[in-house]
Amino acid sequence: AITDGDTIKVEGNAIRLALSSAPELHESGGINAREFTIQFCPVGSIAIVDEDDGQRQGSFGRTIAAVYCNDMLLNAAILDAKKATISEEFCGVSEFGNEAWAKRNGC
Repeated sequence: AITDGDTIKVEGNAIRLALSSAPELHESGGINAREFTIQFCPVGSIAIVDEDDGQRQGSFGRTIAAVYCNDMLLNAAILDAKKATISEEFCGVSEFGNEAWAKRNGC
């Protein structure tokens, strides 16, 4: 299930995209961000979740992770498509902060 642009459910577990912050559904761009995620990672897709070792405490009960759908990284795609912004305050703690996709988006 796709909760919003930066939160999906995989096998019943809520997953928050590491370093990627999409607008809430009631905010400008929120519905577009959710639609992007639905198209990128449709329900029923194979999703591989790589938990962020730097943020194992999670976020509001969600696991913080990089999510691969159809062999493509959702975290990078939503940022590159300008449907989300980089969470700069977590660049220094996230294991993904030095990845090319994070750096090109502001880490």
